[in-house]
Amino acid sequence: MILPESGNITPWFALLTSANLFVNAHVNVMRNGVVIADYPIESGKVTLDRTASVRRTCSINVTPVLSGATVDLSWKDLFAAEGNEIRLWYEVTFADGTTDEVNLGTYTIVKSDFQFSGTDLVVKVIGNDRSYLLSESQALSPVTIAQTTIDQAITQFVSSYSFGFPMAYNVVPTTSVLPSTGGIVKPGKTIWSQVQDLAAAAGYEAFFDVQGTLVGQPLPNPSAASKLFDVTTESRSGLVSVTATSTREKVYSIFGVAGSGTVTATSPKTGNIIHKKEVLYASAIDTNPSSPTYAYGSFGEIGKFTRSGIATDQATAQAMADGLLQQQLGKSTELQVEILPFPLLDCWDVVGVSIPSLGVDGTYVVDGWDLTIHYTGTMNLNVRQVF
Repeated sequence: MILPESGNITPWFALLTSANLFVNAHVNVMRNGVVIADYPIESGKVTLDRTASVRRTCSINVTPVLSGATVDLSWKDLFAAEGNEIRLWYEVTFADGTTDEVNLGTYTIVKSDFQFSGTDLVVKVIGNDRSYLLSESQALSPVTIAQTTIDQAITQFVSSYSFGFPMAYNVVPTTSVLPSTGGIVKPGKTIWSQVQDLAAAAGYEAFFDVQGTLVGQPLPNPSAASKLFDVTTESRSGLVSVTATSTREKVYSIFGVAGSGTVTATSPKTGNIIHKKEVLYASAIDTNPSSPTYAYGSFGEIGKFTRSGIATDQATAQAMADGLLQQQLGKSTELQVEILPFPLLDCWDVVGVSIPSLGVDGTYVVDGWDLTIHYTGTMNLNVRQVF
């Protein structure tokens, strides 16, 4: 969950039971991590998608104030796509008159359109989270990452580049290590894809959070999480509509990973110690009979195979396979749930959904959402069932 500025989440649940609360949104313009301007947001959309390379994106409309015949053009430099960033805020005034706000993310300005209609000036801004810059930047020559733990490899690798903003890290320490030869990044490979590969080798996910911090963490286990709230037709729970989807497209019950390790042996002829390369194989199988993708049931043994140059021991290869399976369990039974806005939700949060007319009654994990910034806006959740 994304905590509001007050740290108190309790009042925010009123958003699910009332469409009459006053909501507002504004945008900070930042340079080198420092806020240099603030504008109200007229309208827009924010998207969160755990399955996308760039997790957070936004599109907003801002109307700078025109003062008579004299136009202050400072806003044009502020929203230019040459380096400034934006941070979005969603503000709520509750029934008792108190206010609070939550951070909707920190974004690189990808594109700005400046439109003038004779009387009105509108700036349309498209933003992507900071991973966009890393995904646009490619290694121009071979890059060697020294042997170290994977969490240290991520921070050392990214720190060797400059992206125009102060980089902060929150990478959970791991015992997984790179090969004894270190890691080699080939020319043409993007910085972000290499970070994702390193994270996957430790059974981690990597992303930028709402503050713009690079996070590396083990994949959460949604079956061990508590529900934040229930969406039902029996009570006022913010429900607008639900679409249930059953699919086999790009859904698998088995994930296999092949790596390459080194084994030490004694030569039977010379008695010398020798080192031999060995191919490592690991697999993760959906063995839950209650899961719709149960490998030994009607879904079948549907496998997905990948190779990794980072997996050099059995434990690392197994962590990669387990992570791939964990990220798609329940994907065959997805829901698109439209509710009144609750912008505190983050990826891997868990909610209950009960829609008897659709035969839906279970616990679901959030893979993403899109939020319409407008006084009549709603929020569309993408969730998959927890088994």
